Amino acid sequence: EGCFGLGGLYDEGLGTTQNYQEAIDAYAKACVLKHPESCYNLGIIYDRKIKGNAAQAVTYYQKSCNFDMAKGCYVLGVAYEKGFLEVKQSNHKAVIYYLKACRLDDGQACRALGSLFENGDAGLDEDFEVAFDYLQKACGLNNSGGCASLGSMYMLGRYVKKDPQEAFKFFKQACDMGSAASCSRMGFMYSQGDAVPKDLRKALDNYERGCDMGDEVGCFALAGMYYNMKDKENAIMIYDKGCKLGMKQACENLTNLRGY
Repeated sequence: EGCFGLGGLYDEGLGTTQNYQEAIDAYAKACVLKHPESCYNLGIIYDRKIKGNAAQAVTYYQKSCNFDMAKGCYVLGVAYEKGFLEVKQSNHKAVIYYLKACRLDDGQACRALGSLFENGDAGLDEDFEVAFDYLQKACGLNNSGGCASLGSMYMLGRYVKKDPQEAFKFFKQACDMGSAASCSRMGFMYSQGDAVPKDLRKALDNYERGCDMGDEVGCFALAGMYYNMKDKENAIMIYDKGCKLGMKQACENLTNLRGY
């Protein structure tokens, strides 16, 4: 723990001059003693802070994973799925690392497995029951993407019986965890009275939450509400934000409102 703590001070420049080499030396001593977070932090340094050391990053992420650090396993899963860190893309290896990370209660890894099984990616057969189970676990581990995916399943009746109330429950969980799109979906449900009593004030509030977190659909819907309320100034401001987030229709509406 002493070497790990010292490594952290040099790594972050806390109370001393930031010095990655000193951090590496300290973390390496702790990693040899099977301190998983030290191995993981070495991976981070070689991955993100000292360029051109992808192989070293993989080595230390692997060590952290071997010592049952879920984050290390998850990062390796992403690397093999996407072909990052100069590793040869391998869906098979990605699944192996995601499985271990998920067993170690990493919500992101469970979410990734849910998506792979849902879509039949990574050489896996589509298995909706398995996908649902992994997404449920991800959501239970406070992964917003897992909760949002469950909400979409229930909203669309995809692989499960359509249940807007269950959908709303999962969208709310995801929104509270920071899923911008889920906040916007709640806004839509309030605007339509779908599974919840129609409430335009709550619709506006949730569209605003989604927009503030960067969801262009939420911005577009929010601007439309302001326009219908004859609040041109706010409509222009929010359409402008939606346009900057990449929504073409928001750009067109903005141009029309500005009159040029």
